[in-house]
Amino acid sequence: MSYDLALKRGTLCDGFNIWTGNLYISDGKIMAITPPEENFKARQSYDCSGLFIFPGFIDPHVHLKLDLGKYISSDDFESGSAAALSGGVTTFFDFTEPVRSMNDLKTFFEEKLTQAEKSRIDYGLHLTLGGNPTFSMEELVNFALDSGMPSIKIFTAYGDSNRRTDRGHLYELMILSGKKGLVVLVHAEDDELINQNSKCFPNVIEHLSDIRSSESELLAVIDVVKLAQLGGGQAYIVHLSSGLTLSELFKCGSEWNKNVVIETCPQYLVLNNTKLRGENNYLYSFCPPLRSENERQILLKFFKNGKVQTIGTDHCPFSIKEKKENAPDLRNIPYGIPSLGFTFSLLRSHISDPLLLARLLSVNPARYLGIFPEKGSLKPGTDADLAVVDMEKNWTISRPLFGRAEYSPYYGLTVKGKVKMTFLRGMIAYDGKEITLDPGTGRFLKRRAIYWGD
Repeated sequence: MSYDLALKRGTLCDGFNIWTGNLYISDGKIMAITPPEENFKARQSYDCSGLFIFPGFIDPHVHLKLDLGKYISSDDFESGSAAALSGGVTTFFDFTEPVRSMNDLKTFFEEKLTQAEKSRIDYGLHLTLGGNPTFSMEELVNFALDSGMPSIKIFTAYGDSNRRTDRGHLYELMILSGKKGLVVLVHAEDDELINQNSKCFPNVIEHLSDIRSSESELLAVIDVVKLAQLGGGQAYIVHLSSGLTLSELFKCGSEWNKNVVIETCPQYLVLNNTKLRGENNYLYSFCPPLRSENERQILLKFFKNGKVQTIGTDHCPFSIKEKKENAPDLRNIPYGIPSLGFTFSLLRSHISDPLLLARLLSVNPARYLGIFPEKGSLKPGTDADLAVVDMEKNWTISRPLFGRAEYSPYYGLTVKGKVKMTFLRGMIAYDGKEITLDPGTGRFLKRRAIYWGD
């Protein structure tokens, strides 16, 4: 028996078990996993002794070529997917432009598919709703499902730019989500509290976390949780930023976890809001903002205990010039930071359990977004998306080597764990030094209805 590729003597970790073995690949699929002493022929082979082999990592939350009108975020699918591969990410999810009319639905979906044609890695899309729709929620949900995007993002904030969806529409969407197999992604902040805060503090970066406060996140998240429970929905809170929010949620028990999934981002786990008071604070302008050290520590504690289900980067880089020329005015500065490429190492620096790492980075996002086990697993017959990593390598983050980001918010941090190789569908995509996969290799993942209880 002969295969296209063999990864030999690696430590395999699928989120549930850890074992040593040989992994064989043909036609882009995992074909067999054998004990290390059981060997078959392969046209190409890599010795993975001393290295861990994880299912390819999945980033559920990136923004590529995000159009803010005056500025467009610097990474597109071609450059962003290169940065992703250097961090072991083989699948990511981007968002359509916010839709407000029926005409927008098809137009924005097709525009994003066109942008994605040069992606090096596989990708899914979330449909973004802008404000309250002029059409029925049923029509919205049907379009999302028919288009292979069974995940819709809404905002509970940004009423000033007509992106906020009110509670009535959100509740209707929650009811439909449970019935039809849809996931409702929610940017959760309380608009009224933010508006009031903005009257009490100067609108400058130093006060970003005062204005977009932890309390505004907490109130909005609790609201969403209750709506999800009452409507029998499937809610996915994006970029949760504060440990305070989780502390208050878990005071209500854990029953809500049946209807709600929590995502956080690396920046909230490793940085705190002292960055908003430094000389280059404009480089840390994003939303939700960084929190206090105490809130970071609480969030990290929940994270290590498996109380957070997924991690997304919210990758959205703008140039230093674009940031600086608008600083410190919060009303004009483009929000967003570069983050792709470093998630595994940032997490590994705080988490020693490989099983938890695999669940956070691969298994959970695949399950909650409807692509498991084809992605996020090591099951024979599924896509051979793999991240081969050195769990013990210590290194220091400098400026990004891949993608178009001009700086890293993690510059100078010494971290543990490094991606050595990344494979997409059995193809070597990153060899530890260079991106070896051509633009356009990625495929759109057309997903079916998602039911978390299945």
